[in-house]
Amino acid sequence: QQSGSLMAIDTYAKLQSAISDELNRNDLLAAVTTYSSGTIDGAVKRSIEACEYRIQRTLRIRQMETSTSITTVGGTSSYTLPSDFLSARLAYISADPVTVLQQTTLENLFSQYPSAATAQPAMIAVSGASLLMRPVPDAAYTIPFYYYAKPAPLTDTNSTNTILAVAPDIYLYGSCLEITRFLGEDQRIQVWKGFYDEAVRLITEDSNAAKWSGVLVQAALPVTVVV
Repeated sequence: QQSGSLMAIDTYAKLQSAISDELNRNDLLAAVTTYSSGTIDGAVKRSIEACEYRIQRTLRIRQMETSTSITTVGGTSSYTLPSDFLSARLAYISADPVTVLQQTTLENLFSQYPSAATAQPAMIAVSGASLLMRPVPDAAYTIPFYYYAKPAPLTDTNSTNTILAVAPDIYLYGSCLEITRFLGEDQRIQVWKGFYDEAVRLITEDSNAAKWSGVLVQAALPVTVVV
């Protein structure tokens, strides 16, 4: 459950104010205008941007899931990933029945399928900004591709996103952690990191619970031990 103060942090502007209030430092909101080549965003905005990079590396929840469709070309094994791609969730060949493509490492992909022979794809691996398939597709297949996407960054013109809407505490604690580095308050870094890690753990548990809430658990078969 979110506290009343966190529930009120639902826009970029409110997040900036909350960070300033948490640190009791209104001066951190101001832009740096003395830089010779132009204006640099204030420390608060920069801390939010740094927090967003941290979120991309540490958070995977259902609100970050999205999908696209890949249409293969016979003889082509490499396909460009979406620009907002973070990590793969699921890919399958759209047919009746569907065929789920196994996700694996790049090394295992080529160990299992060292030949460039063409056939219906069975495995996928991520390499840089590309998705590789083996066997090399022998025809056009429609492949729905589900993945975790980078949340849209907060800006003056994009006031909210999916993460701020469901977990403003992650943004608040992560930004305070980043700005503490800027302030040189080393003794506070672990405090904010602890708050951030706990917020990530809780929203991840909530996301997993929602994913699995309707899944039936199959009872294990009885085992007889002979001694």
